[in-house]
Amino acid sequence: AMRSLKLKTTSLANSFSDETILIFSPEATHSYDPDYDAYKFFGGAQAPQLYTFSDDPIELSINALPTFTDSIAIPLYHQAALDGIYTFQFTERVNFEDVSYILLEDKKDGVIVDLTIKDKYEFFASMLDDPGRFILHFKITTPSVPGGLSDLHIYASEQSVIVKSLSGNLLNGELMVHDLMGRLQASADINAEMQYELKVPGKGVYIATYIDIPNKKVYHKKVLIK
Repeated sequence: AMRSLKLKTTSLANSFSDETILIFSPEATHSYDPDYDAYKFFGGAQAPQLYTFSDDPIELSINALPTFTDSIAIPLYHQAALDGIYTFQFTERVNFEDVSYILLEDKKDGVIVDLTIKDKYEFFASMLDDPGRFILHFKITTPSVPGGLSDLHIYASEQSVIVKSLSGNLLNGELMVHDLMGRLQASADINAEMQYELKVPGKGVYIATYIDIPNKKVYHKKVLIK
């Protein structure tokens, strides 16, 4: 089935906004597709600009890409018309039920936000920012519910987050710890471990996310670091 996603950026300084659309279709290509894609026309000087590129490369407001079966990363370009606070928000999301996560990576602020949990991201942008500041990461999961915590245990112990296998299978995946604002605090790749301990700088409530790569499952747990 064709998937589509509409993402909107809004300036809190003057309420001007812009939208970009991504479509995933078996008939699309990574190059410019006249039947699907739309050129990006840059709007008024007061408005932010949001767009992606085809491989040609052409700036697009609507970008149709081939269907992905596992994962895909798409650079997302944003230009601020004024220095100030901006908000990213999904205004439309069609046929993404089997996608285990949509991560928005902010390379400037070092933040990764899971947009399947949090559909809004607020950030400060300057007119001098590199437009290629963001990356959207999509990952397909197997047709099942997100990983149940019967498979593994995620918990806090002193200044660490620990993930422990309960199934007897070795852990192979990625552990990420974000604060409640969505800022990445610590991360680690885990290879063939029964248990892994990740140090977290600071105290407070965090969201631990473990991505089980071989089984394509994602686990979330709120933890308290004392």
